[in-house]
Amino acid sequence: MNKTAESVWKECLIFIKNNLQPQTYKTWFEPIVPIGLEDNTLTIQVPSKFFHEWIEEHHLKLLRVALIKFLDEKAKLNYQIVMENSYSSLNITNVKKSLDYDVFISHSSEDKDSFVRPLVVELQQLGIKVWYDEFELKLGDSLRKSIDKGLINSRYGIIVLSKSFFNRNWTQYELNGFVNREMNGLKVILPIWHNVSKEEVQNFSPSLADKVALNSELKEINGIANEIYSFLTQTE
Repeated sequence: MNKTAESVWKECLIFIKNNLQPQTYKTWFEPIVPIGLEDNTLTIQVPSKFFHEWIEEHHLKLLRVALIKFLDEKAKLNYQIVMENSYSSLNITNVKKSLDYDVFISHSSEDKDSFVRPLVVELQQLGIKVWYDEFELKLGDSLRKSIDKGLINSRYGIIVLSKSFFNRNWTQYELNGFVNREMNGLKVILPIWHNVSKEEVQNFSPSLADKVALNSELKEINGIANEIYSFLTQTE
């Protein structure tokens, strides 16, 4: 069955409706009209520039997940804005392109020197775009906002599971962000076991223990980086 703008948007709306409060859905999504679909680019019509800006600021993550789920991982979204009986087109959101990073590294600070930083260097040398707090956080940045931006704009989350990881609030917050995306049917978590046993991972999270993981005790850092590179290139 060939996809149309109407069929794709209908599927997106069902998904979006199940993830929003009824009034929010009615206010911000019922007025949107699908206009066209070409080469994985969906064009939607919104009532005003303010409406477009609100959607981008508050619901872009949900829209992105829906488009990837029901259209394509390389989906693009165009907005057509109604402006006093005329229209203004904005090629504003490229779902694939707007994911600024290939991977987000979630880790405990205790593991930076021995494992995480060298892994990041190896990944970057392979051309992988990495969100890593030491490189992305600047003086005065909001930690939560910066992490949220990294979570939203990364294709996958590398979760470095270690004893110290299990006891950190921020790592739990980051992990929860990726778990929520997996609940929407996307595979985004890439676990690495770092000096931990299966029993320890099982005690922390049975669902994570069931995932195929890389293990720093079985592979050198460059070997782990190569495995991640191979996975990313196979899923492009």
